[in-house]
Amino acid sequence: MKAIKLPLSRVKRELTSIFRKIENGSLDMVEVTRNGLDIVCIITCGENYHPPFSSASEAHDVWFRKKVIEASADTRPTLPHKQVMDEAQNEILKAVKKIHDEARFLGIFTNHRELASCNECDLHEDVDCNGLLFVARGEESNKPVDLIFMEMDAQHVRCPLCGRIINCG
Repeated sequence: MKAIKLPLSRVKRELTSIFRKIENGSLDMVEVTRNGLDIVCIITCGENYHPPFSSASEAHDVWFRKKVIEASADTRPTLPHKQVMDEAQNEILKAVKKIHDEARFLGIFTNHRELASCNECDLHEDVDCNGLLFVARGEESNKPVDLIFMEMDAQHVRCPLCGRIINCG
């Protein structure tokens, strides 16, 4: 394996030469990555390489060449890895929060706290097989009642009958 590090001024000329070598079968693979102001090509040479001629492979070749040309023409400054990962993580967290909020709006229990239980009124929360939160009374835990524990904050709820604040942490 051979690595070639090129300044942007030489990229197009060198890539044209590399593509010719791929076409005539003297190269097996070229991996192109952009690293700051340089483009790095990793080349694997092989004598028994026969370029594929199927239409799918030709379409991929056209796509690949287009991507290499786009990357070589890109003059934007590179971003630090940590910044890219932080931005991606923020987008993922926003999407998860949106899904979480939608699930809670639909009555699905999202395990954001412990299930509530009021010993004074013999009420307790439970979750059915579809993930829906319901309130039951006493031993009849499979018969929901039309009451809900009101969430006060992330760890506390209010009993719908006696008004007692219950810690669900």
